[in-house]
Amino acid sequence: MKQDRIKCLVTIVDREVGDTAAELYRTAGAPIHLAFLGRGTANSEMLDYLGLGETEKDVMVSLVTASAAPVLVNMAIRKLQLEKPGKGIIFTLGLA
Repeated sequence: MKQDRIKCLVTIVDREVGDTAAELYRTAGAPIHLAFLGRGTANSEMLDYLGLGETEKDVMVSLVTASAAPVLVNMAIRKLQLEKPGKGIIFTLGLA
């Protein structure tokens, strides 16, 4: 039987949205393994390009299976409206 790989799921959202994201992941069976406050140092033009209008952020890092990652990403995009500029970003990193 092939074992499912682990991915690191990173979500960066405005400070007031972090609790919503954490609850979404908790109910989907992916508890937050690390959550911390972030503060951006990029200039306004770069923040706008990345869709991160404000500098005070909640950063959440979770370990999820590779098969669950796309499902969680799509759920977060819909629920947190991450497809809209300025709402935040989400991405996964493969772990060796």
